[in-house]
Amino acid sequence: MNQRKTRRQVGITSSEYVSKICDLLPSNEGRQSMIYWLIRAYGIDSACEYVIPIERSTPADLKKFHDAKFVDVLLERRPNVDSDAINADELLLGRNLRSFKDSSKTRKSVGSMAIQNIRDAIAQKVFNSDTDDSDPDSDSDSDNDEVGISEDEKRQQRYSSHTLVSALDKYLDTFGLKYDCVVFPFLSDYVQLVAGSTISTANYLIKNSKLKDVETQSVGINWYGGRHHCHKSKAAGFCYVNDIVLGINTLRTFYPRVFYLDLDLHHGDGVETAFKFSSKVVTCSVHRFDVGFYPGSGSKTEKGKYLNIPTKKGLSDKGLENIIKSIIAPILKDFSPSVVVLQLGSDGLALDEHKMWNFTIRGFARNVMTIVDSLTCPIMILGGGGYNNSETAKFCTYMTNSLLNTPVAGFDVDEVENDSIPEHPSLDDYEKDGYKFWTNENTLATKMADENDEEYLKEIENRVIAEWFD
Repeated sequence: MNQRKTRRQVGITSSEYVSKICDLLPSNEGRQSMIYWLIRAYGIDSACEYVIPIERSTPADLKKFHDAKFVDVLLERRPNVDSDAINADELLLGRNLRSFKDSSKTRKSVGSMAIQNIRDAIAQKVFNSDTDDSDPDSDSDSDNDEVGISEDEKRQQRYSSHTLVSALDKYLDTFGLKYDCVVFPFLSDYVQLVAGSTISTANYLIKNSKLKDVETQSVGINWYGGRHHCHKSKAAGFCYVNDIVLGINTLRTFYPRVFYLDLDLHHGDGVETAFKFSSKVVTCSVHRFDVGFYPGSGSKTEKGKYLNIPTKKGLSDKGLENIIKSIIAPILKDFSPSVVVLQLGSDGLALDEHKMWNFTIRGFARNVMTIVDSLTCPIMILGGGGYNNSETAKFCTYMTNSLLNTPVAGFDVDEVENDSIPEHPSLDDYEKDGYKFWTNENTLATKMADENDEEYLKEIENRVIAEWFD
């Protein structure tokens, strides 16, 4: 791909509060704060030209793509569930806010009366919970005293309770809110903030483009986003909202042609389905494909609509480089997008628990930069999968630094003598790494065999290129 030297203006979403809400996601507990704090520890957020305020999305925003009933279920307040969060008291403080940028401003923006009301409500809830506990040794009657109730009536009560629970489970399952997408504390806030983070990033790019500075390329980074499996009316694959679709639809209000590239280990099925019949949005997904591997889709390509590049186990940095140069580059050039959206899930890293691909942090970032450097149009960068929290945080930090006009010095493993991670609130999470950014394990790929040999990659190239240019 041709390398173009274009000045970039980099904006990034960054909020301690939003990070704490995203930490509650069961599949990635605690991950978002690790990303947030590691980027801050190196001063990379300060090196970005702009910190993008995250505007909380509204129900109306969500319903521009998602089914109204699905949105209503997602946004239902569940006080009993929310109270299970360790820091529920603190998280409730943000419910009255519309915009999020950093924790200090968040707390100052909430009036003292509102804070006191919230604290009083929580205290009352705890008090009621404590006083409602019955004393097994007490002789006093209670509302739940079963004296005088026959065995048939007791069985009927148990049956009714079981029926109610079963009905609720079935109802939630209708919207995918079971198994891999269970209801968790502050789900409504999570959905609104994740969607809002990507919509806010899209608006940042649009605002910059309206300035018509052709000498500057705008890049918006949003590691909170990238939930590519959620469908119009159903959660799936740890994804409760499709912020990507909402973000792309926002971009479409200004940019005529959108190219979406998904480099997550898993097929971006939710995004592909949403734009399957659009000639103005092309989706391209590079992913692991095999029988029984989630989500089990993504083997076909259709010109002008969507591309799929299915890979086998062990895809390496070099293999991805070949795919980018031989398939993605010529199609990008042919489509000539007005804006590009990159989903950079970290579950393809060699140390991810899936152990399906074999990317290194540096190699993955280098391949992404090959794409970025070939473009002059605006680019939105999103997160996604990644189930080794420390490695995901390191990749997001390294990738953000790579996108800067003047990267923070001393980051490359070949130049670092003392690569100890700076002191910050999440430092203990790197104990297993010896508090180091680079380790013997993450500087090199593993010994996993790459089943994507030259012959297979050429076969994929010929098929996808033929389907696209036919």
